[in-house]
Amino acid sequence: MAESKTPDGEANRIERLSRASRWVLLAAAAPPALLLLMALRHLHADVRTDQLVLFYLLPAAALLTLAWLLRSEPSTRIQGALAIVAIGAALLVSEAALSLTALAENGRGREASGPSMYDHVQELRSRGIEAYARAPGNVLVDLGPALEAGTTVVHPITPGPGNTTIALCAHRQDPRFVSYEADRFGFRNSDGVWESGRVDVALIGDSYTHGVCVDTEDALSAHLSRRWRVLNLGATGAGPFQELAILREYAAPLEPPLVVWIYYEGNDLWDVVREAPKDWLAAYLAPGHRQGLAGVHGEVSRAFGAWLDSLTAAEANRRAPDRPSLSSTLAEIPRFRQLRSLLRVGVWFPSREAPLRAVPDVLLRARADVAAWGGTLFLVYLPAYSRYASWIGESHAGHNELIDFARASGIPVIDLHEVFLSHGDPESLWTDPGGHLTPDGYRLVAQAIARAIGPDVDL
Repeated sequence: MAESKTPDGEANRIERLSRASRWVLLAAAAPPALLLLMALRHLHADVRTDQLVLFYLLPAAALLTLAWLLRSEPSTRIQGALAIVAIGAALLVSEAALSLTALAENGRGREASGPSMYDHVQELRSRGIEAYARAPGNVLVDLGPALEAGTTVVHPITPGPGNTTIALCAHRQDPRFVSYEADRFGFRNSDGVWESGRVDVALIGDSYTHGVCVDTEDALSAHLSRRWRVLNLGATGAGPFQELAILREYAAPLEPPLVVWIYYEGNDLWDVVREAPKDWLAAYLAPGHRQGLAGVHGEVSRAFGAWLDSLTAAEANRRAPDRPSLSSTLAEIPRFRQLRSLLRVGVWFPSREAPLRAVPDVLLRARADVAAWGGTLFLVYLPAYSRYASWIGESHAGHNELIDFARASGIPVIDLHEVFLSHGDPESLWTDPGGHLTPDGYRLVAQAIARAIGPDVDL
């Protein structure tokens, strides 16, 4: 008689299932145990209530439930293991379906995409306009040219050659590009600001300050210009070291009474990691160090433009589309990125406050530079979209540490996180998760800065 038809055979089958269920339960204990161990290493971080639930209480509850199942009767243990396998399979199938759908939509989006930056620049030139694609600050730091200016070698730090048309990016709301007529140094100003030699406010920052993907009249500088003479020294992709260099090279000669330094939590800490090893940038921590870029911009502009053209052409001629492959998409399924995004879960466990590295040194040097001509440095803390796009677990490296440092150092702080929360719908202030602020978002930022500069000022 077959084993399964006898009491002993049935007992053997149950015993085998019971042993298998033990292995399933032990394997299921690994993820919550690992998550809890990683979270316990970050108890000193600022843990919010949602993080406490997600990274401490739920893993602990899962481990206790699994321990109870391991000590339960075989039938209960087997049912628990089957439930875990079913839930795991459902999660994997759901993640796979979402990932493959995202991959297909990514491909359709690229097929339907409009002209490239290279095409746009060429179209402008066909109309007799001297145009260049903007120079991302991170690329200038990593790959940027060292150009000869007489007997010296200089490193450009501006968004592009001066007195040209700079193509910024594709507009987020419609299929057109945003471009601007650059001043003599490549920044987004009327050249008259340099002729007058007088400004009230200088803006220092990255793409948010530059005004990427919004028309000139909607940029932050345009809103503030309704009340003050504003110098926009924003440069896409710039980090704190490059911003210090811009302050020294271009703002200092005009000695603006107010310098508004816009710190972006989305990438400025990581920009410092890339910038600090560059000796020519780190040299700006020394008082008074300059390359003298304002005085040689005419000599280097042609070579700067040629380098930008080579960079833009290389980007246009890339053979492989910048999109995930099927194999890489499948490999990412166990990370459950799509489900976490759908459920709006941020990082897996609370992050340590990231070390500010050289950011305090940069800010102290900037404050000293500005104070030397009798001006005041304001620090504007600009939060990232991800802060509001996650219901659970998104960490914000360095926020408290940086603001505490600035206030202790006597640097006035404008924390835009508080401003955005008071708006009621912070996510609506961005064009999309990968984009920048909307015109309404820039207007809100300008109003917050204006109130900090002069409480009675209304834009």
